[in-house]
Amino acid sequence: LLLGEKVSTVRAVAYWVAQFAGAIVAALALRAVLPEAIRGDLAATVPAEGVTNVQALIIEFALTFFLVSTVYQAAVYGKAGTAAGLAIGLTLAAALVFAGNLTGGSLNPARTLGPGLVAGNLDALVFYLIGTFAGGAAAGLLHARYFKTTPAAP
Repeated sequence: LLLGEKVSTVRAVAYWVAQFAGAIVAALALRAVLPEAIRGDLAATVPAEGVTNVQALIIEFALTFFLVSTVYQAAVYGKAGTAAGLAIGLTLAAALVFAGNLTGGSLNPARTLGPGLVAGNLDALVFYLIGTFAGGAAAGLLHARYFKTTPAAP
């Protein structure tokens, strides 16, 4: 949304800080309340066996691109009306069904950093950060430049 000029830099940075802090606090809370036998690695995001870091980056890029595109069309431009949340949620669900067993289905840098940091597993972090930030940035730029539309009337 920052690259699509839908939020200010100050607001975007505030959102990032809140998301990263929230993800870390949530992972710490899970570590504190879940028994060690079931908490595992707190869903630290790493590629599945046989999936390279570069393949994970490409998958995360594509799926984040689709998710952010859905946010733009459904919510920012209002094309889904009152069903915007449903459209975004279904897009996220489809992405997670596809990528869950391949990459862990992050689609969000905070979702990767929080559990990874608390679990002490940051092996593939840079690939996930590049993939998710680049996918979101590409969608934001594309929609702001080529698919710009006026929001639907309420």
